[in-house]
Amino acid sequence: MLDKGNMHTIGAINDLLSYSEKYFGPVSQEIVICRRRLVDIYSSIDWDKARNLADENEKCAEALHKKYPKNKEVELLRLVTQLEYLTILRNHDSDNPEHWAKIIRIEKDLEPYLTGVIQYTPLLVDCCHLMAVYKSNSSTWTDYVNGLIHQTFPKGTYLKGKYDGSNVYSNMSAFIEHAIKGAETLWGEHDLRRILLISDVATLQMYAKSESYDTLHDKLSEWHSFLLSYLPEGDPTTDLIQMIMWECDACYGQRLYEIRSPYPILYRYESFYGKESVSYLVMLFNLTRVMTMANPEKGIALMKELRGLVDERFPKVSDLYGIHLWSLYMVGMPLMNVNSSGIQSYLSSLTDWYIQNHKASWQSVYIGKRFCFNLQTTERKNGTY
Repeated sequence: MLDKGNMHTIGAINDLLSYSEKYFGPVSQEIVICRRRLVDIYSSIDWDKARNLADENEKCAEALHKKYPKNKEVELLRLVTQLEYLTILRNHDSDNPEHWAKIIRIEKDLEPYLTGVIQYTPLLVDCCHLMAVYKSNSSTWTDYVNGLIHQTFPKGTYLKGKYDGSNVYSNMSAFIEHAIKGAETLWGEHDLRRILLISDVATLQMYAKSESYDTLHDKLSEWHSFLLSYLPEGDPTTDLIQMIMWECDACYGQRLYEIRSPYPILYRYESFYGKESVSYLVMLFNLTRVMTMANPEKGIALMKELRGLVDERFPKVSDLYGIHLWSLYMVGMPLMNVNSSGIQSYLSSLTDWYIQNHKASWQSVYIGKRFCFNLQTTERKNGTY
C-alpha cells in the first residue's frame, strides 16, 4: 500500500521527471534532483523501490559527472547519490564490509570541500548528513574498517574523531557539525531542515549520554513549540519531535509523567501514511521502545501489535523478517524484569527462525553476529559464560 500522504507528491514529481527528460534529456541535473526526492519519499514507504531508484540515480549522476568532470556541483551530486544508495543498501545488506570501502573513498573525495575555506551548499550539507547517518551504525567488521581508514588516511582523517565503544574510529560528530553549520549558514537558525538535522544529533547524544538531560529536553521542547506554530496541525514532523522528547525522558528516567498515550500519534500516522506503510511501522517501533522504558503495560501491548504487523508485512523466509524480529527483541529488553517469559519467547522465535532460514546474505550474517554477541553478553551477566 502506498502511503496516502505522499500520493500527490509522487505524482507531481513524476510529472516533473517527464518534463525534465523532454527538455533536458535523460542525463541532466534536473533529472537527478527530481529522482532524489522520489528516493527520499520511497525510502520511508517502499525500500525495494527506493533501492532501485537510488541505483538508477547514482548511474545517472555518474554519467553526468563524466560529461562535466570539472563542475563541483555535479561532483557533489555524484557523491550524494552514491551516499543515498549506500544508506539504502545498509537497510538491505546490513553490515556489508564492501560498502565501507566505498564510504571511506567518498570521505576522501569530500576532503577538498571540507578543508580550507569552506563554501557550504545544499548538496554539501546533504553529503555531510548522509555520511554521519551511515557512520552512526558501528560496524561489526572493526579491524577491516579501521584498516581501510588507516590505509586511506595514513596521517589521520582530515575531520578528527575518536574510537567508540566498539573500537571503531568515527568522526561522525564532525560531519554532523558541518551539516548543522551549513544548514544554519544557508537557511537560518529556525529553518525546518536545520531542526531535523539537530534532532538526529539529539537522538545520538541521549543514548551516548554525552549531553545533560536538561540541555537536551530544553532544546527538544523549544523545537517542538516552534514546529507547532510553523507546521499544519497533525503534521508528522511535529509528532516525530514529540516522540524524540519522550524518548529523551525515558532514556534519562526523567519527567515520565509527560509521556502520554502513544495512540493519538499512531492514529495520525495511520491517517497520513496508512497502517501498512513503512512510516507507520517505524513510528510504532519508536513508540514501543519508549513505552517499554516508561510504561511497561503499554509497552507490552505495543509489542504485541508490532509483532502482529511484522508477521503480516514480511515473508517469514526473508532476511527483513529476521531483522525486524531481532529489533523487536532488542526493543523489548527493558521489559525483561516485568515480562521475562514474553521476552524469552521472542528470543526463542528468533533462534528458531535463524536456524531454519539462515542463508548466504549479509543480513543473515549480521543477525547471526548480533545474536551471538547478545547471548555472550547475557551469559556473562548471569555467570554462565
